[in-house]
Amino acid sequence: MFSQFMRKWKLLAYFFTAFFIINLVALPFSTNITIWDFVNLIVIGLSLIPMYGYANEVAIGNKLTAIAIFMYNAICTIAATWLFITIVISAFSITSLVIYIFAELFVLVCMYPQFKYAFKSEHMWVKNT
Repeated sequence: MFSQFMRKWKLLAYFFTAFFIINLVALPFSTNITIWDFVNLIVIGLSLIPMYGYANEVAIGNKLTAIAIFMYNAICTIAATWLFITIVISAFSITSLVIYIFAELFVLVCMYPQFKYAFKSEHMWVKNT
C-alpha cells in the first residue's frame, strides 16, 4: 500500500526532473539569457532534492538544508499567491480565477512532499545519521 502511495510522488519527481533537464538543455539555445534564467535553474534543481528524497525515502544532505529549501519555496509561494490574488482582484474574470485555483492546487501538491521531507520524515534522517 505504501509503495503505491509513493509511486505518485516518484512520478511527480521524475516529471520535474524531466522539466529541469529540458530547461537546462534549452538554455544555451535561448536568444535572451539573463541571470534570472540561471537563478531559476538553481531553484528548480534545489527543489528537486526534497521531492526526490521524499519519493525515494532517502535523506539527501541534512534536515536543515531540507527545511531551508522548503522555507524558501514557501516564501516564494506566498509572494506569488499574493501577487496573483491582486491580479485576479484588479482584473476579475472567471478564466483568471480558474487558472489561479488550478495553479494554487498544483503548487500545494508540489509543496506537500517538500514539507513532509523537511518536517515529517524523521525515520529517514535518523537512519542516515
